[in-house]
Amino acid sequence: VPVVMACGGAVPQAAGRGLGHTGGTLDKLESIPGFTAEITKVQIRQQLCDLGAAIFAAGELAPADRKIYALRDVTGTTESLPLIASSVMSKKIAEGTHAL
Repeated sequence: VPVVMACGGAVPQAAGRGLGHTGGTLDKLESIPGFTAEITKVQIRQQLCDLGAAIFAAGELAPADRKIYALRDVTGTTESLPLIASSVMSKKIAEGTHAL
């Protein structure tokens, strides 16, 4: 993320909660006082313009990811590569990412 930002690129990062015993990215970030993951599309764009990066809950932006994440969590398939790839791609498509 820092390298892309330093080169002038914007880094949108949709993340999830509650994945297995370690928790999801948002579980960890939301332990930081003042961090808010539930932000609007307008706030995401503003953070990308101001900071060059935004980390946010996939939420309504990527509903497929929310379902895949929940499926992996409750079925014990957190290590399933096809489900991991599906989750990552659903977020990247929703973010409008043109390159990984």
